[in-house]
Amino acid sequence: MAYQFIHIEAVSKAGRDIYRKINRERKKIGNTSIYSILGEAGRYNGYIEHVENPLPPVIIFGDKEKSVESVLEKITEWYENSKDSRGHKVRVDANALLAGVVSWPPISDNEDENEYLEKRELFEADLIKWLKKVYGDDLKLVLRHDDEPFHGLNAGKIHYHWHYFCVKKSGQKFNLHPGFLERSKYDVPRKDRKNMIKEEYSEILREGKKAYREAMIEFQDNFHYELGRYHGLNRMGPMRIRRSRSEQVELEKRNEKELAYPKKVMNEAIIMKNDAISTQKQAEIIIQDAKKIKDTAENEREILINEGKNIKEKLINEANNKSKNIIDAAWNTANNIYKIGEKKANEIFKNAKEIIINCVNYISEFQYGNKVVDRINKFLKIPDGSEKEFKEELKNEKNKKQNESKKNSAQKPQMDRTY
Repeated sequence: MAYQFIHIEAVSKAGRDIYRKINRERKKIGNTSIYSILGEAGRYNGYIEHVENPLPPVIIFGDKEKSVESVLEKITEWYENSKDSRGHKVRVDANALLAGVVSWPPISDNEDENEYLEKRELFEADLIKWLKKVYGDDLKLVLRHDDEPFHGLNAGKIHYHWHYFCVKKSGQKFNLHPGFLERSKYDVPRKDRKNMIKEEYSEILREGKKAYREAMIEFQDNFHYELGRYHGLNRMGPMRIRRSRSEQVELEKRNEKELAYPKKVMNEAIIMKNDAISTQKQAEIIIQDAKKIKDTAENEREILINEGKNIKEKLINEANNKSKNIIDAAWNTANNIYKIGEKKANEIFKNAKEIIINCVNYISEFQYGNKVVDRINKFLKIPDGSEKEFKEELKNEKNKKQNESKKNSAQKPQMDRTY
């Protein structure tokens, strides 16, 4: 069974020296500062000699473009606008950054890689929720390293781990480290130390260290209770608490029972996630099919609209042509009827005119016939301009008949008179 690992430390610009015993001698091996921690987290040259094949960090939360540069900007702003307890500008050795590291255990030899990565993703999502709950707006950046291998028994396996960074707002007191915060309650001002005996001051220092340890134990317990246990992580390993192998096996069996429900919940969550992914893929396929159907329908709609327009225009043209032909035919028929009527009317008028002329000529031969003709003209109301023409026409018609009569008489054979 794997064990949880979370580590935090408060860091300043000036940093603190790191010492290690080498050949029984305490020697300085480096310095931990804001720059070294952010440089290693951001994979900057000069800070990653321990990584053979460095990869860019995966930003999980925060400014993905600026990465650790965004954290450094917040720290610089805090140093420039914050004061210490005496009202002086804070010194470069004042802690301004809380840096945390959280590790994920290596993959087991018989564990499926996909399931292993799914568990890591679930833990990562819950880790972000927990960090937001604990640090709120002070949480500025969370990133993951995928390029550091384990050493020893798990050599070669990827050591997935997360770095997170918290910075206070400008002007606010740095109180992000729970251990330092509790220990600060036992700080004694320099002026008061002069009035204390050595044993009294030593006792206060011991109480302060105890408060620091208890605060850090509570911090680890809280991480385990709210996050670690739900992902199959033990609170402590056998080396830390010096258990025997048999005691550790017994403890792991008991923990297995206690963690059965969280594991069940986690497995159900994985199943639900897989179902959700499958449903999402099916939904994407349905959406694509629907889009194709929509595109096809729109194309067919355009085709039908164009065909409808063409048919409409064709029908309109045919109707216009037919109506034009009908109108033309009607006009031709009417024109023919008019011409026929006009011709017949002219014939009737001509016949009537001949009859009237004959009648007038016949009447004019009688005594006082001219007077009757005048009365007829008045009765017919012949215009003044036309009376002369009408009389002239009557005269011409009369002369024409007389000439025909003479001609006929001249053509008759002369008969001898025999008595």
